[in-house]
Amino acid sequence: MRFVVFYLISFHILSSCNARTLPRIVSIDTIKLINDENNVLSIESTISIENTNRIDIAGKDLNFNVFFQNCKLGTGICDEKFNLNSRAVTHIPINFQIFLDSIPEDLRMKLFEMDSIPLSIQISFQGKLGIHHSKESEFYLKISDLQSALISSYLSNSGFDLKDLKVESTNMNTTKFSCFLTFENKLPLSLMVKKSEVYIYNLRKGGIRVGDVDIAENLNMEKDSTANIPAKMNVDNLKAASSAFGKVLSGTLDYFAIGNVLVTIHELDFKIPIDIHFIYYPLSGKVKILEE
Repeated sequence: MRFVVFYLISFHILSSCNARTLPRIVSIDTIKLINDENNVLSIESTISIENTNRIDIAGKDLNFNVFFQNCKLGTGICDEKFNLNSRAVTHIPINFQIFLDSIPEDLRMKLFEMDSIPLSIQISFQGKLGIHHSKESEFYLKISDLQSALISSYLSNSGFDLKDLKVESTNMNTTKFSCFLTFENKLPLSLMVKKSEVYIYNLRKGGIRVGDVDIAENLNMEKDSTANIPAKMNVDNLKAASSAFGKVLSGTLDYFAIGNVLVTIHELDFKIPIDIHFIYYPLSGKVKILEE
């Protein structure tokens, strides 16, 4: 009897360690860009893994290697122990690194024209009793997922140049400035400059909002083009004076235009950050843009 019990327990453990069918990736559900340094994209992702076996699969050290046409594009790892329920799809958090330099030149050129990329993914993990499992499978990555990460990376490192800033009019209540925001679209895609979410503060951090920046909205830009976008800045003089009375007496006022310009690409919205410091000399009516 003891032998039978021992046999059944051993059979169950070994069966759990050696599933007939290893799990496969069903989908990549979320992609969040965390960092972009030295042409390496660090991405937090949630993936769905299907276990078609009649038993649960538990393990640790879940690793991925991602290939396209025998070229290694990236790696992934799950830092947590995991359990894949039998005959079910389980959502697993994964940290990915994508090596942009490893993407073949011909693929880069076609990247934004493809619907999906056929990838080969090697999955490996350590199961019960320390048994190592590995499997290679095919997976089609929706290019829209990768596009969003790449576009966000590019736009977050891009910016607007402020040009031709001058005072249009001033009175007791309001000072109106006019300028141009210059942006170069180097993406192989057209985009639309949708609207401004940029505001003027008296300090870069912890300041009081004293004005707004309005731009020409819904402006279409073709790929590889440059636009000089007309902009208006309206400053509330009473707020500005009350928040920086000492500056008024010295004859200089520091302003910071901070926020984002919202652009649309393929019906997806992206934010381009703006952080511009300029000085207004109310007695002479001159304006100076500071390079920082």
